[in-house]
Amino acid sequence: NGGESNNMNPDHSIEQLRPPSSSLHPLLLLDEFLQSLETENESKENSDETSETRVDADKKNKATALEKQRDYILRVADFLYGGSMLEAALAVLETDGAIRKVTSHPSQRGAFLVRGAASRQNHACTDYFCLVSKAIQYCSCRSYFERAKNDPKCLCKHLLAIKLMPSLECPCRNETIPDAEFSGYLLRRLLPRESGG
Repeated sequence: NGGESNNMNPDHSIEQLRPPSSSLHPLLLLDEFLQSLETENESKENSDETSETRVDADKKNKATALEKQRDYILRVADFLYGGSMLEAALAVLETDGAIRKVTSHPSQRGAFLVRGAASRQNHACTDYFCLVSKAIQYCSCRSYFERAKNDPKCLCKHLLAIKLMPSLECPCRNETIPDAEFSGYLLRRLLPRESGG
């Protein structure tokens, strides 16, 4: 019977056991890893005792735990994205004021502006427009566009920096803009400035 041979196909049963390839994508693995750390940290905070005698010990333990967690995050990011991409993202995070989160009020639309490296020609820095959510990752830099041709879930150094920023407890400038001014504000920072004369 043809029906029996179809049911006995070993390749079919192996395919059912294999996870979808999309779940193995570095972006999804990174998101899942960072989310698990966040959940773990929240549960630890809720279970911590607040007695006076433990305050000093807790501060030392927390500092050690944060350092271990930071090292763990960096090792995972290095494994998923490689050393050169991670180094570039860390350079963004270490640059003072490089990342700004702009939120419109009252709608709470949000975007990130990330300062890029200075241009070789005029030494001016470019701000890149980044969107980061569970549904979408987008950056206006050239590297992102080149990578996104082959992989729509790709990250550039700017997006990786934004993803790692909360877990590594790196600073981010926050700006709130009225809804009516939100688009114009972003455009003024993204469009090249014309030189006078």
